[in-house]
Amino acid sequence: MALLSEFIDQGITLRLQTLEKSAQRITPALMNNPAALQAELKQQMVLDNQFNAGLLVMNSEGTVIAENSPLTGRLGANYRDRDYIRNALQQNQAVVGQPVTGRLSKIAGFGMSAPIRDTQGQPIGVLTGYIDLGQANFLDIISQQKYGETG
Repeated sequence: MALLSEFIDQGITLRLQTLEKSAQRITPALMNNPAALQAELKQQMVLDNQFNAGLLVMNSEGTVIAENSPLTGRLGANYRDRDYIRNALQQNQAVVGQPVTGRLSKIAGFGMSAPIRDTQGQPIGVLTGYIDLGQANFLDIISQQKYGETG
């Protein structure tokens, strides 16, 4: 059980660190250029492999301004009420959200967010990756484990 817990912790830590590094590449100028921001997001192949339900960039109000997601239609949607958006902006640090059912996607999953900062280090947006719990993901190891004598 300890190995399983460690594996999950490492998976979450890796994803948060990757989000943070990618968020550092998003400058205030890029935040003000939706086309360039969208192009930058599409080049985040490492993140694509870690977040099976896609990536979003949101401004400081929690409104989606760029997306790289198999679920389109999120541009302009506001997610400020989601804990992983609100907390990343308020706490100015990467966070993991509680599991939720997507408003548009209707899928069960959870988000992880890292703040995008201005030159003074203040949050001006967030980079968010989503994990769809219904698709293959790093947490599948939990369901593959056998417990007790009967599994």
